[in-house]
Amino acid sequence: MQTQFHTQHAYLAFGIPEVLVVDNGMELDRDLELACLQLGIELQHMPVRKPWFKGSIERWFRTLNTDLIHVTPGTTFSHFLERGDYQSQHHACITLDKLWELLHL
Repeated sequence: MQTQFHTQHAYLAFGIPEVLVVDNGMELDRDLELACLQLGIELQHMPVRKPWFKGSIERWFRTLNTDLIHVTPGTTFSHFLERGDYQSQHHACITLDKLWELLHL
């Protein structure tokens, strides 16, 4: 990936995780539990309404939103009032390959 995305360091992550720590979002349903069971991954749920248990990932999401997603053409903004008359679908122009590159960088 280092040559593919022109990064300075090699990407060292690989394999199947031993533990997957998740919050209690509705999108995390039985399918995820079954997939983890089949792959031998321990699934740990964080306590409800205790965001300090996952502060580093919440901060990463905030950085991702403010420094990448909401500055990319076609953003839908965080709130509809921020969007005004901006037509996101008319300005969206990023490819999936370019998104992967930006995420890696």
